[in-house]
Amino acid sequence: MLPPQLTAEGFVDLLAHARSYASYPPDTELRPIATSAIDGELAVLRGVRPDTALRLGVTPSTLDAVARELGLLAGALGDRYPLTHVTLASPRPLAPIELAHLLVSLSRHFAVAPDAWRAVEVEARDTSTGQLETLAALGFHALHTTARDGGVEMLIDRARACGFSDLDVDVADGHLRDDDFATVLDAVVAASPDRVTLRDVSGPDSYARATRLLLAVDRLVHAGYVHLGRAQFARPHARLARLPDVALAVGLGARSSTPRMTWVDHDDPGAWHRAIAEHRLPVARGVVLDRDDRIRAALIDRLMRDGEVDLDQLGRELELDARSYFAAELDALDEVAALATLDDGRVVRTTPVGRLLVPNVCRVFDRYHQELP
Repeated sequence: MLPPQLTAEGFVDLLAHARSYASYPPDTELRPIATSAIDGELAVLRGVRPDTALRLGVTPSTLDAVARELGLLAGALGDRYPLTHVTLASPRPLAPIELAHLLVSLSRHFAVAPDAWRAVEVEARDTSTGQLETLAALGFHALHTTARDGGVEMLIDRARACGFSDLDVDVADGHLRDDDFATVLDAVVAASPDRVTLRDVSGPDSYARATRLLLAVDRLVHAGYVHLGRAQFARPHARLARLPDVALAVGLGARSSTPRMTWVDHDDPGAWHRAIAEHRLPVARGVVLDRDDRIRAALIDRLMRDGEVDLDQLGRELELDARSYFAAELDALDEVAALATLDDGRVVRTTPVGRLLVPNVCRVFDRYHQELP
């Protein structure tokens, strides 16, 4: 629960110093990178074959190119490379024949585990019951959507009826009026998805944004959700699952990561299509992670996901003395005392307010954005 004395006025000042933060390393550190470097990293995966997630970002107009990119990726990994997680992200629903074409391409090149996590990302406004039934029949059981109006409740109800068992909703207010934002929140609470994320909550000014965030926290917590890290909420039984360390992706602007590298595809359609036509992975930028990056990424990932991190546990896993390694950063936590505490000298824990502004806490540990004394 947020402290009862916290008002929108008090929250406004904290929001004024909020930082934008989405990933580590931040996208600003990605630079043009040779595809040979990516090929080398994929060759390492080909030999080790760790648990791997694959995200397919596709629209009807990019379907054929995505299928070809799958072939290029499989060529570097070795055919029948195993997948433990598959996510299909299609802002515009695919027709059954298009969906079948994509999944045939996937199964031709990759070995999707029988018990793989299969998720879809759909638009509530554009997804019919027939499309949900088709996806469920193909083995997809998790669904992610964005609530932009009250229609999300109907989508969640239909998804459950079709057999989807894991339901995830983002709340994005766009340019909604205050009463419409409250209506969307009411619809989400009524739909009772497993997880809710407040994303891009805005407003005409800082006061309005603070008011909306506090309203959302109040509604969700009182509806029985647990407030996790960042602006994420979950039913007690539905904490965020940890994805594999290897997360590959295809499609325009797709972002892939391994413990050693991060890279993104071209987001310019011309450059992306041209690379695929030339039988090259359409990689635009990337970065090779050193040991310090990997250590910081592990800590930041836990803060973003759970809102806290046990330094002793992290140290055992990474074979280092995490308290000493982050000594300067732990001292700097005093600068964000309203957002995080150091409990028992070993657990970095976000406060109720800090869970909404956890990117500010993460940046203390991010060497690319550090402002240590």
